[in-house]
Amino acid sequence: FRGVPFRSETAPSEVAAAAVAPAPERIALLQELPAQIQREIPTLAINGYIYASNPADRSVLINNRLRREGDTLADGLVLEKLLPREMVLNYRGYRYRVSY
Repeated sequence: FRGVPFRSETAPSEVAAAAVAPAPERIALLQELPAQIQREIPTLAINGYIYASNPADRSVLINNRLRREGDTLADGLVLEKLLPREMVLNYRGYRYRVSY
């Protein structure tokens, strides 16, 4: 195979497609969860929040208690992530988001 120039078998359009990041997972709104699950989730009163680029500096005031990412808010209900305008919660495997 001497003297044979290297040739990529990948077309330029395939390279460009591979460089594009996958679309982020869409997280449902509370209203989009099954009705039975919506009835089980405790009501949360959001009294304020602080968003920062550093996750350790983020917090939200829920039912007059300061909460952080990873906190359990009620039986089976976990605060997964605080975002600039909403938070992601997980209730028994059902992920959903709530706006501030």
